[in-house]
Amino acid sequence: MSWAVAVSLLVGLAVLGALLAMLLPRVRTWILVLIGVAASLALFLPGVCATAIASPPGAPVDFDGTTTCRTYYGATLPGAEAFGNDTTGSLLAFLGAAIVLVSVILVRRRQRRG
Repeated sequence: MSWAVAVSLLVGLAVLGALLAMLLPRVRTWILVLIGVAASLALFLPGVCATAIASPPGAPVDFDGTTTCRTYYGATLPGAEAFGNDTTGSLLAFLGAAIVLVSVILVRRRQRRG
């Protein structure tokens, strides 16, 4: 997964939150946010991180960190090589959850005013 794909998925989460809030007006807001947070966690939460011992031949071995992190569905996380751990996936999952929360709340406020 490149950074462009990650940003596209974050935009998709914002659209998902807005669509859920518009199409399901009778459903409680916290349920919609919970659905969006679950989608964010499913997209970005790291599931498998290989340790440095499993690094390919010729690559420098870093015994304190990890070499690759993948999601549960097998996509590599962007920036995992730079940070050397699963921080990127966790931060993207948190950011996606925050984006869904904001988009649901903004649409719900707009619906109450109009």
